[in-house]
Amino acid sequence: MCGICGIKTTFSDKRDQYVEGMLDSLYYRGPDEKGVYHDDNISFGMRRLSIIDLKTGSQPIYNENKTVVVVCNGEIYNFQTLRDSLIQKGHHFYTDSDTEVLVHLYEEYGEKLFDLIKGMFSFAIWDKNKKTLLVARDRFGIKPLYYFDKNGTFAFASESKALLRLPFFSKELDNDALSLYFSLEYVPSPYSIWKDIHKLRPAHYILYKDGEADIRRYWDFKDNTTLRGNRRSIGSIREEFSELLARSVKEHLISDVPLGVFLSGGIDSSTLVALATQCSRQKLSTFSIGFEEKSFDESKYAYMVSRHFGTGHHSYEYTKSDFINDFHDVTSMLDEPFADLSIFPTYALSRFSRNSIKVALSGEGADELFMGYPTYPAHQYAGFLNRYLPRAKWAVKYLADRLPASFGYFSLDFKIKQFARGMYQQDPTARHMQWMGAFTSCELENLFSGKFRRRLAGKTSEDAFISIIASEAGAGSEFKKLQYIDIFTYLSEDLLVKSDRASMFSSLEVRVPYLDHELAEFIWGLDRSVIYQKKLLKNIMKGILPYSILHRPKKGFPIPFSLWMKDKKVFNTIKEFFDRDYIDRQGIFDPGYINNLLDEQLSGKKENRKKIRTYVMFQTWHKNWHY
Repeated sequence: MCGICGIKTTFSDKRDQYVEGMLDSLYYRGPDEKGVYHDDNISFGMRRLSIIDLKTGSQPIYNENKTVVVVCNGEIYNFQTLRDSLIQKGHHFYTDSDTEVLVHLYEEYGEKLFDLIKGMFSFAIWDKNKKTLLVARDRFGIKPLYYFDKNGTFAFASESKALLRLPFFSKELDNDALSLYFSLEYVPSPYSIWKDIHKLRPAHYILYKDGEADIRRYWDFKDNTTLRGNRRSIGSIREEFSELLARSVKEHLISDVPLGVFLSGGIDSSTLVALATQCSRQKLSTFSIGFEEKSFDESKYAYMVSRHFGTGHHSYEYTKSDFINDFHDVTSMLDEPFADLSIFPTYALSRFSRNSIKVALSGEGADELFMGYPTYPAHQYAGFLNRYLPRAKWAVKYLADRLPASFGYFSLDFKIKQFARGMYQQDPTARHMQWMGAFTSCELENLFSGKFRRRLAGKTSEDAFISIIASEAGAGSEFKKLQYIDIFTYLSEDLLVKSDRASMFSSLEVRVPYLDHELAEFIWGLDRSVIYQKKLLKNIMKGILPYSILHRPKKGFPIPFSLWMKDKKVFNTIKEFFDRDYIDRQGIFDPGYINNLLDEQLSGKKENRKKIRTYVMFQTWHKNWHY
């Protein structure tokens, strides 16, 4: 695990200085070591967090005659099998690291190497003889990769803050990305908030040669699976799924440093604990976080699972004082606006865990693969109303408009109001976007100032969103399309970003066993009736997990932001962003609309937390990075 960066440009006399500056900005991603490579054509480097082969695994890593060189962020989980196969083909290794297999796979198979590797990664391979740079990102986007390609200069980095160190970079906002951020609460790839920086999309790679960047996709569900659910017995499905999941967990436990599991007490993380306990030769360490506010707190369930499996459990209670203390640290490290406030307790959990371990397993990906979100039943209800009871929608809206706002976790009034917000959309993609996001396109018209609206191209955020993802979801069922969108937007661009940044800020590696691509392909190929609302996962864990864990309702990882906002000390951390003069000087937002959102929230008239947090997190980013 580390941070990587590099630059190919005609300014050869300054490339080494540029790379050094980029690496400095990524220090926390790899505080153990620094490595660089320079030749007449390219310079790149890495910051290493040592996990596997602590003695000889330093990067960059070369092939036998040093004509191929690699830097890699992440882990290749099947490296031992690949290494044995490559040795039989005559390749010679000088380290025991997982990264070294990449240069030999490239020698042997070229771009076909992606068919063979399993893992989470972003890496760059330089072929000195062909003068070709290959830059790649893993199938689900577990590890990040940003790039800059302009005027004969190509640069890449694990985070955009490294690219901001380049002197020829212009800090110009991308207006489409800005609109998408306020709709989705994150900036989806291939966009970044900066006009001249792009994110490489999951399962893609770039071949850069002769000043041209050729972007290609190397993997997709549609290319790898066929529906199996109607052709196999449920018993054989359960057996193969159990084997695939157990194998993935075992592979994700490979480490030369202390390892543990993030345990929320939900079925996803509890399953990882159950399987890891079976594989581990030592007592497993588990880590959880709790809240004083009971409707947000899951710590008692984490303790229940820990006792059940005999783990060494460590728990941390996150308070509004922690939020105040962490606010500047986290927002100053985020180099893109990001509105998921669960990054704050995730950062606290990572920092707390780092005192004992260097690697943690986490349950991201299960909700998307098993259609576990409450939005899936909501789509069923909305579809039923649209087809059979269209007049009943007015009753839902009437109820939603008159319910008082409450501020507990996922309260009934919040669910009804959110359902009413998107139920009129006939297109499931647009409906999904409104349920999951912050501002609709109509609300964006009110959010932005008149002057700033004139800078926008007129394309709605829904149009932009559909153009980059929904068209790829294939011709499957409505629910398959929604599942695909969840995997390659909310999971890849929100949950995995949160996990990567929060853990890396603490120099901790987080691994996600549910996102083993062979396991994910198997689940994807099953009929919805087999997996819906985690049915398959619950079936195989019956009798292994405690009953109360197995049948708990889905719960996320939010913070009590609405409650905490009423605390003066918490509000003082964000109040400058509601000052009318501040908003006017900035020129992006309508101050009246912003302050009306705040007044409604503080008075209890409406629950505007999604809008307010999205606005606040943009403003903190803008203050830290734009000026």
